[in-house]
Amino acid sequence: MSNTPFTNQLTDELNRLQGSSQFECQLSSEAMGRHEKLLLKNGISSDPFHRNPLELINTYSSCQNCHQAFQMDSYGKGCLHDCIYCFAKVDAEENGVWNSPTPLPLNFSDLWKVFFQVFETDQKNPWRGILEKRIPLRIGANSDSFMAIDRNFKVTREVLRLLNHYHYPYFVVTRGEAIANDDYLGLLDPKLAAVHLSIPSLNSELTKLLEPAAPSPAARLDSLKAINQAGIWSIVRINPLFPRFKDGHFSQRNGVDDKPLLDYFSFDLIDAVAEQGAKGILAGFVSLKAHTVTALSEKLGTNLWDLIDPSNPYHGERFLFSKEEMRSYYDLSAKRAKKNNIEFTTCYLGTGEEQYFVNKDLWSNSKDCCNIRDRVPAHKSDSSEISFIDKFSYNHSDANFLVKYLTLFCYGLITIILKTLKKGKA
Repeated sequence: MSNTPFTNQLTDELNRLQGSSQFECQLSSEAMGRHEKLLLKNGISSDPFHRNPLELINTYSSCQNCHQAFQMDSYGKGCLHDCIYCFAKVDAEENGVWNSPTPLPLNFSDLWKVFFQVFETDQKNPWRGILEKRIPLRIGANSDSFMAIDRNFKVTREVLRLLNHYHYPYFVVTRGEAIANDDYLGLLDPKLAAVHLSIPSLNSELTKLLEPAAPSPAARLDSLKAINQAGIWSIVRINPLFPRFKDGHFSQRNGVDDKPLLDYFSFDLIDAVAEQGAKGILAGFVSLKAHTVTALSEKLGTNLWDLIDPSNPYHGERFLFSKEEMRSYYDLSAKRAKKNNIEFTTCYLGTGEEQYFVNKDLWSNSKDCCNIRDRVPAHKSDSSEISFIDKFSYNHSDANFLVKYLTLFCYGLITIILKTLKKGKA
C-alpha cells in the first residue's frame, strides 16, 4: 500500500462506481498520487482533493435573481491565473486557503456519484430535483477549470465527458486559451455546451499586471475564433468592467473635461470580439473591497480611489460606481454591440440586487442574464425555476423542521418583494 491514503480511497471509489455505472471513466489516479505525495512532502497531510463541488448560489441574499446559479469547480482553493481583483481569491486569502501551495483537483467520484444516483438509480440524492429539471451547470465559478495543470490531472476533461454522457446542459466560464485545444474543443457538444470567455481588456500590459498568469488578450481572441468556428455558442464576459474615467464622466458631465485615468477597458473591445465571431457580450461592473483597491492601485501606479467621488457613501470602504454611471457604460456598450450585430446582457452580481432590475431592459435575451437559455438547444431551463423545496433539500438537509419552515418562509417573502419591485420598474 502506497503512502497516499486519500488517492487510494479515490481509486477505490472510482472502481466501485465503474462496476455499477454505464459511464466509462478514463481518469487515472496516477497524477493524483503524485499530487498527494507532493503535499505530504510539504507537510500537508489533509485531504488533497476538492470535495463536494456542486453549489447553488441563488440561495444567498446577494444572488437571489441569478439565472445560472447552479455551479461547480474542477479545482478548489486556488487558481493559478491569480487575478488580483478576483473575489474568490480575496475571500480565500483571508482564510489562508488560496493556492497553498496549489489548487486542489476535484475528487471526481463525488461528482460521478451524484449523476449516477440521479440518472441510473432510484436512490435519494439532495440534487435530484435540480438535475432532473436539467438546470444548466456552470463550470468554473471560483477557479478556472482550464488551467495548464489540467493537462496533468485531466479532471475538467472528465467532467465534460460525464456531462456529455448524461446529455446534461452546461457552460464553461474561463480565461484559459486551452479551451480551444482539441482535447477540450472536441468534447464540447454544440447542443449541450456554451462558452463564456472572459476578456475584460485588450491592453496586454495591464492585463499582465492584473491577471499575472492568465493568457494574453491576443491568445484569448484566437481561442474565441476557434470556439466560434466549431459552432459553439460563445459570449465574451467583460467582467469586471473597469471604468476609464471618474464617476460621473458620462452620466453627469457628458465626458467634456475628463481624461482617461485607467486605460484597461475600452469600447473597442466590443468591436474586436465581434470580429472573432462572438455571439454576444456580457458586461458586469467592477466592485472591490478596500484592501483589493489598495493592491490594485499599487500594481497600476494609479490611485483608484481618485475615480470615486468623495461624496460617494462607499468611498474608502468599497469601490463601487454610482448606478447612473454604471448604466451609462452599459448603454454605450449595448449600442456598440448592436452596431456590431451581436447581443448584449449584464451581470449584476457584486453591485447590488437592484442592478438586476434596472438594467434588464438592455438584455438581448430577456429570459437569461447569461444569454444561453434558448440559444443552445439543451438549455431550456435555468436556476430561476428551482423550487424552494429543491433548494432546501440540498442547502438545509440537516436542519430541523422549524428551521426549514422559517427559512422557506423568508425566501418566499423575499421573492414576493422582488417580484413586486420588478413590476414597479416595468
